[in-house]
Amino acid sequence: MRYLENERRLEIGAEELVYFGRLERAISFSYEESGVGYPATEARRFCLTGQKERETLYYDHPMGEYCLAIQAQVDAIDDVTLHFIRPVTVAPDRADADTVAQTRGEAYCAGHIFACVTGRTPRLRLIYDNPDFPAPYIVEEEPTKQALEAFFHRLLASAECHAAPELDRVTRRLPTLKNARFPFPEIRWGQRELMEHCYTTIRRHGKLYACAPTGTGKTMSVLYPAVRAVGEGLCDKVFYLTPKNTTAMAVAHALTHLQRSGAEVRGMILTAKEKICPASLVCREGVACGLSPRAQGREDRAARELLSRGLAVVGEEEISEVAGKYRVCPYELSLRYSMYCDVICGDYNYLFDLRASLRRYFDRGGRYAFLVDEAHNLVERARELYSTAFTKRDLDDLARLTEPVPHMREAVSTFRAYFDRLMRDTLRDETYLGADGRSHGFASTEDLSAEMYTNVCNLAYALSDLPRGSLPDALMRELRPVGYDWLHNLEKLALYDGKFRTFYERDGEDYRFRTVCTDPSDAISLRLCRGESAVFFSATLTPTDYYRDVLGGDRTSTLLEVPSPFERDHLCVAVMDRISTRYQSRENTVREVVRAILTAVRAKPGNYMVFCPSYAYMTSVVKAVQNALPKLPILVQKREMSAAEREEFLRAFDANPKSALVGFCVMGGIYSEGIDLVGKRLIGAVIVGVGLPNLSNDREAIRAHFDSTADLGREYAYVYPGMNRVLQAAGRVIRTENDRGVVLLIDDRFATPEYKRLMPAHWHGLRFVGDVPSLENLLSSFWKKGEN
Repeated sequence: MRYLENERRLEIGAEELVYFGRLERAISFSYEESGVGYPATEARRFCLTGQKERETLYYDHPMGEYCLAIQAQVDAIDDVTLHFIRPVTVAPDRADADTVAQTRGEAYCAGHIFACVTGRTPRLRLIYDNPDFPAPYIVEEEPTKQALEAFFHRLLASAECHAAPELDRVTRRLPTLKNARFPFPEIRWGQRELMEHCYTTIRRHGKLYACAPTGTGKTMSVLYPAVRAVGEGLCDKVFYLTPKNTTAMAVAHALTHLQRSGAEVRGMILTAKEKICPASLVCREGVACGLSPRAQGREDRAARELLSRGLAVVGEEEISEVAGKYRVCPYELSLRYSMYCDVICGDYNYLFDLRASLRRYFDRGGRYAFLVDEAHNLVERARELYSTAFTKRDLDDLARLTEPVPHMREAVSTFRAYFDRLMRDTLRDETYLGADGRSHGFASTEDLSAEMYTNVCNLAYALSDLPRGSLPDALMRELRPVGYDWLHNLEKLALYDGKFRTFYERDGEDYRFRTVCTDPSDAISLRLCRGESAVFFSATLTPTDYYRDVLGGDRTSTLLEVPSPFERDHLCVAVMDRISTRYQSRENTVREVVRAILTAVRAKPGNYMVFCPSYAYMTSVVKAVQNALPKLPILVQKREMSAAEREEFLRAFDANPKSALVGFCVMGGIYSEGIDLVGKRLIGAVIVGVGLPNLSNDREAIRAHFDSTADLGREYAYVYPGMNRVLQAAGRVIRTENDRGVVLLIDDRFATPEYKRLMPAHWHGLRFVGDVPSLENLLSSFWKKGEN
């Protein structure tokens, strides 16, 4: 729905008009998120109807002070027959009731428009199609002109009340966003440059990859221009995507500041259904939880109450309160309220995960701007999202589960036989006896066989075809998520191309099949096409050309490195470049590493963190430190830590330390990023090693791929991800403009040209020190300057 103020026209599509009718119960259809499918492809449309392009029907209906301009998409028009194709992911004749209801509603709406425009009563032909099945399922209707008219007027009645927020958005709220003032007295050094690039990227529908050091004020630097862009009509919504919930708090604060400065912005912090659901997700098991999402229009009334509160940000607390009051599903309420919002903040998965994405927004896309925070995290997250894995043991469990269901039992049996044959044949010459006395094997290929895809396809559809009312409820609850999982596997296998690799693995009597996403750039790019612009930003998004290449960018994308806003002499970076921490040298250099650590601590007693390359090496260093200085207070990160233990670990870093405290952590672990120990809570970080990921089949596949495409395999698979760990750990030290601290890097590889060029520009005080006396002199001089 879009209101054109100058023309006094409210544009709306038939799909949205029907959706509003279902919200208001003006028409007797239910609605679920799964109800809307993708448009049919041109090739499929031609195959089914003989026409390549969809046709659009237009109809203007006066609504008092404005005109309702309706557009209805029809896949084909043949004389008086209107064809509607709805792609489905199940057997065509098994399309769920919500998909059928939505499709039928759109067809009736288009049918009325056709009757008004041509004066003829149409026939409706509804085609539910899945190209993997032999034939589509077709339903034909011949409604009377009176039935079409009555249905249409019920839609109009429901649309009128939903028009009010859109009219208010355009006539009152958007001007405040367009003229929004920067909410702080001063703009930080580097902040203006990031804001200008962000605004230009949204205006040009481009992509920006920005490395902006801590203290730049990244959240406000991207939100402020994005909100202004919404006000100017350059985009309709902003999606702020994060790797963790803690980042959402910064978004909430920024939007609150913008509202206080006069911008009538509306924001929404989406909370995962797993966390906010009071009924423990029984709906996913096909069980009604009692919180009917749209019964008697309660959800819509709940959303309007939230709207009436005028909050800059609505989050979990407000959603749970109002959902409880109206007895509706809190997750569905949050999605409903998001339709009123200018900024929607949520996890990466809401866009990039094929199963968890917000289908109401991203199935067909829109005029959206994506702001991707801490974007360095997205690389590995995306690789995980688009990779698949299943084992012989999984199939054995599946066989036991589906035993009572004949058609499923048969499909699983067929797939197991194929899987066993494939794995045995592939690994016949690649199996060896390991030191543990078990058989092991590994093989890989760049190809995914058409036979594997076909077999997964058949299995997925069989598992998702649940016989209604003929199975015990307990069995249905177990089978339903299994069907979803295999359909999700099928979606991911459909992405397979030259940027994936197939692994065949054996461990004892178990076999595992995996597809590994070595380069997620194309998959990410496909998701970004659901909007118009994207801004990727992080304090450690360096080298920016690497992140551009793996995060869906191209040569037209903009790269930006923002200077640090902090004083140059607040950070001392020292490199001990004569100590090797390579795996084969670690035991021999532990004593030298410990001497460097203790030298840093003695230079100025306070709180320090030491980041080690592994738990095993950390144990050796801790033991050596305790032997050298038994009375030194230390903390050690454990492999498994509860939330309470994590908090207790951080609380020990007091703001006014009376003595030295050293916390030992693993690089790339839970304390390497996302923690703020401001001021004297942390005055130094010692980083041991260059952070290289462990050697593995996955890493070697990534290396081979980028060697073949850019001759940068080692850098993309090991060096750049490892250096990002180093930068994240170093970034714990300086968090505000008043902080002072030291970063000590220990490894001779830091002195090589390969690593020197990866050092951030804001490390102005970086010095290479070859021995302990030189380190003592450098640190002593640094701390004395701070005292003057």
